Parts: sequence; structure tokens; C-alpha cells
Amino acid sequence: MDTVAAACSIDYPVDSYRVIVSDDGNDQGLRCKVLTLKKLGHANLFYHAREKSAAVERNPKANNINSALQWIQKQTSCPRKAEWFAVLDCDMIPDSEFLQVLLSHATKDDRIAMAVPPQKYYNYPVNDPLYQSMNLQDALDDPARATFGGTWCGGSGFLARRSAIDAIGGIPNSTLTEDILCGLMLNGKGWRIAYVDRPLQWGLAPDSIDAHIAQRRRWAVGNLQNAKILKFCWSRELGKISPLQRLAGFSYCFVPNVRYIVQPIGFLLMPWAILSRSASMDYETLWYLLFWTFVGQVLYFCKVRVQMEVASAHTLLQREFGQYWLRNIVWPSIIIELLPEALGNIRQRFFLPFVSSGSIKSVLAERDPQIRVPLARRLWTVVLGRKYLPNTIMLINAVVAFIVLLRADMDRYRTSDESALIIFLGSSLSPILTWECQLSFLIPILYAICPPTVPQRREMMELDSQGIWRVRDEYKREPTDQWAVLEEVQAYLGLIWSGIALWLIRYHPTRM
Repeated sequence: MDTVAAACSIDYPVDSYRVIVSDDGNDQGLRCKVLTLKKLGHANLFYHAREKSAAVERNPKANNINSALQWIQKQTSCPRKAEWFAVLDCDMIPDSEFLQVLLSHATKDDRIAMAVPPQKYYNYPVNDPLYQSMNLQDALDDPARATFGGTWCGGSGFLARRSAIDAIGGIPNSTLTEDILCGLMLNGKGWRIAYVDRPLQWGLAPDSIDAHIAQRRRWAVGNLQNAKILKFCWSRELGKISPLQRLAGFSYCFVPNVRYIVQPIGFLLMPWAILSRSASMDYETLWYLLFWTFVGQVLYFCKVRVQMEVASAHTLLQREFGQYWLRNIVWPSIIIELLPEALGNIRQRFFLPFVSSGSIKSVLAERDPQIRVPLARRLWTVVLGRKYLPNTIMLINAVVAFIVLLRADMDRYRTSDESALIIFLGSSLSPILTWECQLSFLIPILYAICPPTVPQRREMMELDSQGIWRVRDEYKREPTDQWAVLEEVQAYLGLIWSGIALWLIRYHPTRM
């Protein structure tokens, strides 16, 4: 109800906007709370619960929004058609100037369909060990997309023109990520989306590793669904999209899916491919490979240094190295989504429903020291739990591959006249194998051993002068401490080892 109370207290003429609590669960307790608040002087507050069919819905959230929009038009007590509407997730608390700021941007042009602010969260754990942060998207990605009209619809906090949404048939409900698809479809009809670079809403990030995985899996599968619906942004439905918007949309559809598919396969097979070679690399080939590996590492850190103007090095390094384990876990869902429709039984068996991350109750309760489960159970879950098994298999593969490669190199060194550097740096100890990236597979295990403690929601909030619960300023920043560097070690290991390997092979190529 904090979101409802904050929405009713927005600094905007009360007779010029309505607050609709669109309840997808038909919760009578919530209905009573809404009606009680309405009687306390909020005449512009309404409650709506849609009639749901027995069929399994691909995206209940989209259907709920569409139902609320249709319901508004039928209300005799609200005869005026809403030219604009805003959507807030139930955990998002809007600032008092929410509508004023968004409308000031949205009304600058008749072809603006949406005004979209960043989504901000106030319950990140210290050092963000799972990389849940969305701040890089707010600081880097969204402003970059806004320069050529490629702004995404973020899913919560957006303000939309009703006629534009009607033009695309309502909020799309055929995908798990209706927000992104909605934005691309609007661009395809010639509508613009304005990015408002100002924090106007504060909500809750997933509060457990289970909820985090569920959210990112939903985003990844939804991404692939959008790609198939839009034919990787080459659909005729996107007839009015600009070349840059199409290129950005194609990149959104293509690049993440390639990463989810190719990266686990590469980590799984590359060490064994090197083991299967009949001979070591020659000196010149190895030198060039190590040289360009080192150059790639240096360029990556140069990019990080430039981007540190708008984000912390900790967050930037986590973005690159903190995702490998998660891709291992999400990878099977991507493969299932790629299966042809003819294999409907298999697809149906592994059907991924739309479940909001806030509704997922973790069996580990790992961020609450009062109720978190014992260490043994946490470890059992993140190592042998069904959803975690792909990552465990990848971790075992990395360990076994390293040991087998190292033993093979030692045997080759004892039985040949080749240089030790040529043997080891071309195989088991090669920077090309990016062992430092595979250290990421340990993140769920380390997280289970030392889970972060996050304060209770009320402890992170305070009452304002109107009696509305607001986020305290100290929780509007991502918390870090002196231990943050431990989560960055793997990134520095890659740079340091590639430099040492290049120096060794350049100046000490002979047998050691």
C-alpha cells in the first residue's frame, strides 16, 4: 500500500488524474484497504480486479494492464477518456513530481508515445555479489540509446499515450518481456519514446538468489521470444523504424542470445579441443595469440577507465565477469525456447510462466540472519539444486579440464625437447583459455557460504511530511565496503597473467 499512498499524493491536481489499483489476484483484503484509503479523502482512487480465464497466460501482467485500460473506459463515474496513463509495479514508490516531470517531456511532441524514467532500487546488498545492479543501464545504455531514438520501455514507471498503445493493439501479451516488445513496436509505427534521465521511482530488486535467477531467466527467454516475433527486427510490422533503431533492435535480439548459447559451449569444449591437438603451437603463432590476448585485456580496462566517469569500477567489472555463472543456469531455458513447435510436448513440459520476482519466496531466506537456513542446506541447494546443476557441471568440467591439461603438459615436457613455456603457455596455463572467467562459476557457492544481510524494508524508509513512506537517502546509493575488491580479483587476474605470459614468451622462449 506504500505505492498506492504515494501515487495518491503525487503533486498534481487531484481532479486531473486517477489511481487504479489493478489487482491480478482479486485479493479481498487488498480491496478493503484500497476502499478504506479512498474513504479517507482520496476520491480519485479506484480498485479493479479482472476476470481471468482458466487458460495459462503467457504474460498476465500485460493482460492486467490491458484489462485496466478497458475497465477505465467503461466506468460511468470516470467518463473522461484518459489521454495518458502511467504504469507502476506494486513495489515502486513514485516521487511527488512523478507526473509533472514525465508529462513535461511527453508533451513536447505529438509523436512521443512514452516517457520513460530509470528504475531505481534501494535494497541492493553490500557489494552487490550477484550483480543485480541496473545502474549501468541507467548511466550508460539508456542515454546512449536515447541519442538515436532507441529508448526502451522499462516496464515500470513509464507514461504512455493511450492512442499510441491502441495503435499497436494494446500492451503485447505474447512474450515474457512485454515492455521491450512494446517499445520496439511503437518505434515500428513511427512513434518516439522519450528517455527522462531522472530518478522518479524507487522499488525492490529481487531479494534472493532464486528470485534473481528467475528474473534474469524471464528476461533472457523474453528476449528470444521478442526476436522471433520481430524476426530479429526485420519484420514488416516495423515499417517506420529508423536504420539506427533497427540496428539497435537487431543487436538487442541477436547479441544476448549468442552469448547465452555460445559462451557455455565455448567454456565446455575449448579446453578439450586444445587437449586433442597432436603437437604444441609453434613459437610465432603462440606469441601472436598471447599478444592479441593482452591487447584485448588492455583495451577492456581502457574502456572501463573511460566509463568510470559515470559508474564505479566495481560495477563495471562485475558487469563483465559476474554474469558467466548466470548464463550457465539460463542456457537450458534458451535451448528449450529454440526447439521447434513440432516438439510441443517438450516445450510444454518446460513452459516458463511469467512470475514477478517480488512474489518469489526463497526457501533459503539467505539475506535475513534471523531466518536464513543452515549453511549445509544453502550449499546443497546451490550445488545440487536442479536449477543450479548446469553451473555445477560447468565448474566440474573446468576443474577436470585444467587438471587433465596440466598433467598432459607435464608428461609432454618430460618426454620432449620442447620449451616448457611453449608447452604450458600454449595449453593448460594459456591466457587464451580465460580461466579467470570460469572462476565466476564459484559465485553462487561463495554467496551461499557468506550471504549478505539486507535490512528490513521499513528500516530503509522514513515518513515524509505528508505521512508517506519514502526511501531514505543513504539507501539510494549502491553500498560497497573494503571487501568489494575480492569480487574484482578475477578481472585483474586476466590482465596480469596475460601480461606475464607475453613477457615470458617474448624474452624467455627457451626450455626452462
